[in-house]
Amino acid sequence: MVDDRTGHPGHINQATTIEALNQLAVVCGDSTHLFQAAHEALSNNLLRALLGNYAQQRTHFTIALRAEIHRQGGTAEESSSLQGTLHRGWLNIKSALTGGDEQAIVSECLRQEEVVLQTYDDVCHKMDLPADVLALVERQYKELRLIYTNLRRIEERINILL
Repeated sequence: MVDDRTGHPGHINQATTIEALNQLAVVCGDSTHLFQAAHEALSNNLLRALLGNYAQQRTHFTIALRAEIHRQGGTAEESSSLQGTLHRGWLNIKSALTGGDEQAIVSECLRQEEVVLQTYDDVCHKMDLPADVLALVERQYKELRLIYTNLRRIEERINILL
């Protein structure tokens, strides 16, 4: 078998594919929880709605990834990562101390998004995935980059207002 992306001989390992999909599902799950916590901590209705939409999108991403894990013959991991749990805990503490400070909350969401983007980048560029799985991951990755850019712009606008 030839790897379509590199042109080199390669073997697509099902266990590696399932492991990669589980990594993505876990970081998407972490993002879902973080966006939901941010949504609940904010008083700005527009920002709340936006982060609530991002939480829903991540839920859909996680569902799609878990479905693909099952289709590949694997079992989806249900737990969140330690890093995700720490981010949510830190966001809750920051929110309590800052009274729902938009800048602090958006900054924390951006930090989590950087973790998500790095995980997707590693899977897309360093792993040998079947073409259909790669297409799913790349579609999600493209949307994630747009959200990251949007959050970065929001953070810049908040900073200008301060």
